[in-house]
Amino acid sequence: MTFRSSLFVGLALALTVPAAHAADPSRASEMAAEAQELVDRGDLGGADAKLKLALEIERTNCPANVVSGIIKLIRSDLPAAAQAANVCLGADKKNAAALVLLVRVQTAQGSIDAALPKY
Repeated sequence: MTFRSSLFVGLALALTVPAAHAADPSRASEMAAEAQELVDRGDLGGADAKLKLALEIERTNCPANVVSGIIKLIRSDLPAAAQAANVCLGADKKNAAALVLLVRVQTAQGSIDAALPKY
């Protein structure tokens, strides 16, 4: 299994586990799910456009920020990917998808050892 495919498997699993306190999905969350489908098909440009709209609706939407971070990670924009994960974690400190994304970014940066005691 490649890094990219294992990233998608891990994040897909994390995105499908609803939080116990989650409300009904907002339009931004629905758009994030649509964007994830576009990413899965390799349409990063289409996913970017969908996420831009989702984040205009709700800037701190975790699913939208996580999918945005995945795209940034795929494009090797590690600081932006970490920032997207941290926006989500600012709203939900235990969001599994954002934590997986952040660990992937920190692994790619070679900074995972310093991050582990924090979580």
